[in-house]
Amino acid sequence: MANEMNIVVDSGIIYYGDFDTSTLDNLMTTINGKELGLIKSSLKFEAKPEIRDIEYAGSLERKIKGMQRILKWDVSAEADILDFNENVLTASLIKKESNESTKFDVYSPSNNILDGDYKDLLIVGKKHKSNEPIVIHIFNSYNPEGMSFEMKDKDEASTSMKFIGAYTFEDDTKKPFKIYMPKKAV
Repeated sequence: MANEMNIVVDSGIIYYGDFDTSTLDNLMTTINGKELGLIKSSLKFEAKPEIRDIEYAGSLERKIKGMQRILKWDVSAEADILDFNENVLTASLIKKESNESTKFDVYSPSNNILDGDYKDLLIVGKKHKSNEPIVIHIFNSYNPEGMSFEMKDKDEASTSMKFIGAYTFEDDTKKPFKIYMPKKAV
């Protein structure tokens, strides 16, 4: 096939935190240490627009070209994470408490979603026949599903997580995700 194809292969890696995307060329060097954890089997990304048809006399409830509006984008990423760590807990709105113990950190559910609870999520996949990354950036995300995992014989427990992206109050025109694709060589 003469045309280069952008096929995303193998499992991706999820990174969670605050990322500097002002210089995309250096993005991959700045994300080390922000891995959320190993993905058990698969990762599902979904971005779906909510489209409203503008109704008018004579449209007869038909879809008419140019008479739709995108009201919002709902974005989510789902995966089962093998690593049970502080980032998994805080992304699920379970926060570390201060305590006197020398052996245990204590985490408890939060009653509020504060500005600092919204972090960015990067999903990094690999382009087929190269080591070039394809990156999906979900802005202002957290896991609203809480905690869910199961322990059973001959299997490893994993935490089911479903991240959502959010608009910001300050700029509700900034979309909740972007996709970074390698530029084609000319």
